[in-house]
Amino acid sequence: MPMDIICPPVDIYLLPAIQIRRHQDSFIMYFMPAYYHQGFGMNLPDPDMGHPLFPQRKSNIQYMEPYLFIYFIEFGWRTVFYVFAIPGIFLAVLWWLFVRDNPRDSRHVNEAEIHYIEHPTVTLEDTKKSTSSNAKHPEGVIDKIIRTKLVTPLKSNKEILKSWNVWADAAGYFCLVAITYTIMTWIPTYLVQVKQFAIMKVGLVASAPWIGAVLGNVIGGTLSDKVFHSRRKPVMLITAISTVFLMYSLKYAPNDMTILGLLLLLAGTFLNLGYSMFLAYPMGIATKDKVPFAAAIVNTAGSLGGAFGPFAVGLILDMFGWDHVFTFLAGISLLVVFLLITMIEPIQKTDSVPNNN
Repeated sequence: MPMDIICPPVDIYLLPAIQIRRHQDSFIMYFMPAYYHQGFGMNLPDPDMGHPLFPQRKSNIQYMEPYLFIYFIEFGWRTVFYVFAIPGIFLAVLWWLFVRDNPRDSRHVNEAEIHYIEHPTVTLEDTKKSTSSNAKHPEGVIDKIIRTKLVTPLKSNKEILKSWNVWADAAGYFCLVAITYTIMTWIPTYLVQVKQFAIMKVGLVASAPWIGAVLGNVIGGTLSDKVFHSRRKPVMLITAISTVFLMYSLKYAPNDMTILGLLLLLAGTFLNLGYSMFLAYPMGIATKDKVPFAAAIVNTAGSLGGAFGPFAVGLILDMFGWDHVFTFLAGISLLVVFLLITMIEPIQKTDSVPNNN
């Protein structure tokens, strides 16, 4: 039985599809750090990095699971690949036409926008002024809780490799991706085997976390940029703490489709409030030319988490049961909370911010 988890029996005709999927993941993970650096690091000011970063992480095909089931049942499995290949080609053309390595090279970016991108508008001094001018503003308390510190950006690979903050961020991302991929790969099985749902109900309920993911990413980006003034750690903590309780609550989820769907919707929403900020975090602690290296460490850890999560759950199911699965997911969420406590909230030194340390 354990060997079925490590090497599950597969129809020989599915092997080409598995190989394609494996190479696709390798290709995506290889270019992901460059994608974040060029798409966001070079074209957005630091204070606004979270707002567009959040929705792009989960506003993808995962929330379309009900439609996937319809395509699969009505038109065959090949149709699913055709449906998603077309927008992929279209978006690649748009990326080639409109995105440049440097915003100065784009005719769609004016001088005012370039100045805004290259000169951050939120600094530690600005926050202190806004805090002192409004006694009801909670930034002073929050900065103490999240350990906000004025830092010199990491300028070399050696400094990045020696930074505990980068490694703690990577470890936290490892855990969150493990949870995400577990939901993606095992929830449909859970709904069929444990809850005894029909195939269309499975599609509808299994899509709930990803609908919540879209909502969570948009809300999380807004909170990070606008409410917490470009601080990433607060929403990361909200995600980690809430996920502990939501994963554990799934142990007691009823068989009612509506209630279970709402619970999974909440789980997807809170899980993704701070999910993408683990990838945005290196942008605040390293210089722009070293962000790809720091992001590569975090993203590699996430990829390992994506492999570890479903595999570990398979072993747990083989030896125990679904109750232990949700306890395990709650446990690694709690680990993320402890990791975040050890990290600082970095604010890079600029000419307008004196060193008060």
